[in-house]
Amino acid sequence: GTSFDATVYEVRPMGAFLELDELMVKGMLRKQDLPDEGRYYFDNARNQFVGRGGKHKIGPGSKVKVRLTNVNRERGFVDFGLAEG
Repeated sequence: GTSFDATVYEVRPMGAFLELDELMVKGMLRKQDLPDEGRYYFDNARNQFVGRGGKHKIGPGSKVKVRLTNVNRERGFVDFGLAEG
């Protein structure tokens, strides 16, 4: 599928809120949709998700490549998953 460049603007234990860079569409990358379930944990002190081993971090200002996974028009929610690669 199509992937989009996005910037994370807020992170909470349930997931990362992001905005697509070119389309200015806001949505969420849910914690359960991060790759390798259980590999990432929420670092409350730094307000970010950290991959086990500390190599990968997703926090405010992070640039990520995402793909659209779900749109709920009734509730106005847009969900994304990390794009492969």
